[in-house]
Amino acid sequence: MMTNSETYYGIDKWRTVINLISLALISLICGVLILKYRRDYTYLGYIFLILTFIFMFNGIRMINYMTWGKFKHRDRMLDLAQWKGAEKVLDVGVGKGLILIKVAKKLTTGKVTGIDIWSNEDMLDKSKYYINKNIEIEGVKDKVRIKTQNAAAMSFNDEYFDIVLSNLCIHNIEDKVERMKAIDEMARVVKKGGKIIISDSKYMDEYEQILLDKEFKVNVLNGCVWSTYPALKIIEAIKQ
Repeated sequence: MMTNSETYYGIDKWRTVINLISLALISLICGVLILKYRRDYTYLGYIFLILTFIFMFNGIRMINYMTWGKFKHRDRMLDLAQWKGAEKVLDVGVGKGLILIKVAKKLTTGKVTGIDIWSNEDMLDKSKYYINKNIEIEGVKDKVRIKTQNAAAMSFNDEYFDIVLSNLCIHNIEDKVERMKAIDEMARVVKKGGKIIISDSKYMDEYEQILLDKEFKVNVLNGCVWSTYPALKIIEAIKQ
């Protein structure tokens, strides 16, 4: 989806949409054929029709997220912070800059730093190219910094950022110990009284427990079924 005539934030998981719609069509064909030609297996035909509905419903949810839902979800995350304009902000897993650029537009004297490791998948969909292009188009170059950096081993000083954000990033770290380190690092670099806001498709209970163990004040918001796929929860954690 374009936010103006030129910026591009990507089409997320289009293969998932194709798979879901394909499964819906296959289930529909199987269900219709069974109901028409094999009356002795009527129950099986209805099962396939139910599967058709499930696959199609989730395909529509995914399309919603790809087009407008991810922008709505981003805004829902950012609305959890009380913006004054002077904040130092960190975006962990910056991708094409969906969150980073919106944050930059909220800042006056503040700065937002985005980090990523630019995986092979990122290179294939030109994430690094598009984030730089989007930053230039949106006119926020003076308010952002982009760094190639591992979330589990950040170079920033302790208690440096007022707000730390991360959306659909940390679950990509397959090793549990490294995932825990990433959350530890986010907790380390945020200031006392500062806020961590995380949304992810997996391991949210794990993140919540780590932050609770570090005596953060944690609030978990339930995911929205229509605007995200899967329904993405949001963790809001304040450092005490």
